[in-house]
This record gives sequence, C-alpha cells and structure tokens, in this order.
Amino acid sequence: MEIFNYHPLTGEFLSVGVADENPLEPENPIVSGYATPTVPPADEAGRVRVYRRPDGTAPQNWPEGAWTLVPDYRAVPLFRTSDGSVFMLGDEYAGIGDLPAFLTDEPRPSPAHKWVADEWVLDDGLVEDLLAAVRSGKNAEINAARLAANRGTFVHAGKAFACDELSRSDIDGVNGYVVLFGALPTDWPGAWKAVDNSYAPIATLNDWKAFYASMVAAGNANFAHAQALKVQLAAATTIEQVQAISWE
Repeated sequence: MEIFNYHPLTGEFLSVGVADENPLEPENPIVSGYATPTVPPADEAGRVRVYRRPDGTAPQNWPEGAWTLVPDYRAVPLFRTSDGSVFMLGDEYAGIGDLPAFLTDEPRPSPAHKWVADEWVLDDGLVEDLLAAVRSGKNAEINAARLAANRGTFVHAGKAFACDELSRSDIDGVNGYVVLFGALPTDWPGAWKAVDNSYAPIATLNDWKAFYASMVAAGNANFAHAQALKVQLAAATTIEQVQAISWE
C-alpha cells in the first residue's frame, strides 16, 4: 500500500513510500509515523500541501490529521510591519502557512509609511520628521562640501594652488609675517609652487596681496555657493527636492 510521508514539524508533503507489512493483520499494513495513506491534493502555485491537525501541528499518527493547502512564502521576500525591515525565515515563521500579523510581503514604500489595517499608509508626522532629518543631513553635507572646496585649490594668475591644511598653514604663516612687518620674509624665495609643480612669481608685497586675495575670493565664492544652496534647502518641501540639491 502506498503511503505519503510528511514533515514532522511543518507537515509538508515529502515523498511517496510503501507501508510495512503487518504479520498479524495482513489486510491492514502498518503506516509509519508521519505518513498517511490518504492521497495529498494536487499542487497549486504559491501554496504547499501539508498534513496537519486542526490546531496546525503535524500529527505523528495519521488519523489525527488531514491534508490541506496553505500559503507558501519560502521564496517570497517578507518584511516586518513594525519597520519594514527584511525578515529572514526561522523559528518565528518558517514560510509555510498564513503570514503572522507582524509580517507582510509588501515592501515599505518609504520610511514615512507605517503599517495600518493591513497596508502601508503614508504618515504625515513621519513625513515631517523624515523631511527634517533629511534637511539636517543635507545642511551638514553642504557644510562639508564647502570645507572640502576651501581645502581644495584656488586659482591665481591662471594657475591652481593647493589650499589643504598644510598649504593653508604655510600661506597664513607668510601672511602673518606680512601683516606684522609690512614686508615679505627675508628668506622669501620669490615665487609660490602651483599644483602642476610650476611656479608663479611673487616678487613684491603687492604680488603677495593679490595672491592672498585670490585665495580669499575663492573662499568667499564657496561661501556664497553654500548660502545659495541653503536658500534652496529652506524652500524645499519634499524629500526628493532636498535630495536633488547638490554642491556640483
């Protein structure tokens, strides 16, 4: 006699077998545990055949259960309804049977959505909180971009000059001397090295002032650009508008 084996934990149909012979009652073959002589139903897409008791557990003895078709989510991405995070199948839920209330197969559209009455709903309060957080992050991004620009290069007399922390300390050191003494340092080399390793001549005090003024002008331009972006930021009313703001 054919028997149909099922999983001892989930009740899922596993394989077809043969009942053991019963020497005492040959007409009643022995059905092993977690198997049944009852033929399982036909397969259905998205569902799995399980043999279970009314309480959902798999019986060791077949007369205590019956075949049923239940949803199969083992190959379907699942998400927690609390925060939209990806759920990994395990002890909480193995993927067979109806989804528990804390899971959904619908991805969360955005962090501003919350799970209400079996669907993701846009929450105005979360939208405002998220917009404020994104705006704050963009403001910090603008400040960081401005700092990077200030520490990048500036142009003078058609050449680019480094303005990183070390270079700026050298420039400010010379300028401090100029402010104190009204002249270039006594050991002044007469030029400043550009990023392409060429030199720009700086022979006089006025040459130095023009060089330093070019650096200040670049910083002022970076400041003005940052302020213009922050005006856009203040006017932005959606997360997409905030995210579209870029230093470049």
